[in-house]
Amino acid sequence: MYKVILALGFALFANVSLAADASFEKRLEASKRYLSVMPVSSMWADVTDKMMATMAAGQREAFASIMEQIDLSRLENIMLNAMARHFTLEEINALTEFYSSPIGRSAMEKFGSYMADINPAIQAELQTALLKAMQQAQ
Repeated sequence: MYKVILALGFALFANVSLAADASFEKRLEASKRYLSVMPVSSMWADVTDKMMATMAAGQREAFASIMEQIDLSRLENIMLNAMARHFTLEEINALTEFYSSPIGRSAMEKFGSYMADINPAIQAELQTALLKAMQQAQ
């Protein structure tokens, strides 16, 4: 009897695992479709260009040099897997549909400018938080 229960439990676990893998694979494929609409290289170039536009001339070259070192294929792989882990198939498909639409494309074209606008405030907040944490640690 123990062997029968063990076999049934194993079979159930195997079926759940296979279903989870199949579901993950579907989400991964959907994530690839999303990134074909929203290429990492385009997003990265846009954000980089807009952020550089807000910097002093002397900082731009150093920033560009750092940004060129980013492995975009590695970043894309990280994004693909994270999307497949955290979003449902329906959510990924909805995002793809939205960013394929004229409104979605228009919104994305503004994303680099948006990030450039908020980046100085984010950096200032991080510096303030770091200083506070260092003072509290003393």
